[in-house]
Amino acid sequence: MTNLKIIERDPLYIVEPLSISPTKKMIGHLLVWGSFSLMLLFILIQFLKLNGKISFGFETWRPVLYSYMLWAFTIGYSRVLIYGEKGKRALFVIPAVMFIVSIVIFPLLFGLYISFTDWNLSSLTGRKFNGLDNFYQMLGDPYYWNALKNMSIYIFFILVEYAIAFGLALLLNAKIVARKFFRVSFLL
Repeated sequence: MTNLKIIERDPLYIVEPLSISPTKKMIGHLLVWGSFSLMLLFILIQFLKLNGKISFGFETWRPVLYSYMLWAFTIGYSRVLIYGEKGKRALFVIPAVMFIVSIVIFPLLFGLYISFTDWNLSSLTGRKFNGLDNFYQMLGDPYYWNALKNMSIYIFFILVEYAIAFGLALLLNAKIVARKFFRVSFLL
């Protein structure tokens, strides 16, 4: 009982170990790295099958999705194994982080992969790797340069608008005469 600490202010009387055993820490690390390796293996198998390098593989991306969900679960479980009660705090943040990874990072990587291929959706052959040809074609297209100019102008004016709005916010926050009048007039 010397290596346990009872937190009495908590109505559940959580018993927290002062030192977590190295075996639990090792199991936690093995779970995370094992599930991450499994997910990477499934992704590699899927890409190799899509590119025709191997004949076996998965028909859909569903096993990759399941391995991603397993990896997300083992991250939470291993945090509790490695850090004990302190690891439970991370359980509140992990779903948001995994959601951001699945909504932002995966599409970004897939878009990068697609940018190096010639993918005609009406073709029966599917996508073919063409290297940097898409980028050379993009740089030679006059519509690209026009769109880039328009986007740069748009970004510049958005930054100017933000600077003006920030300056007005600082001005309205300062101690000036008729501050309430100016605040109400900006709201109207």
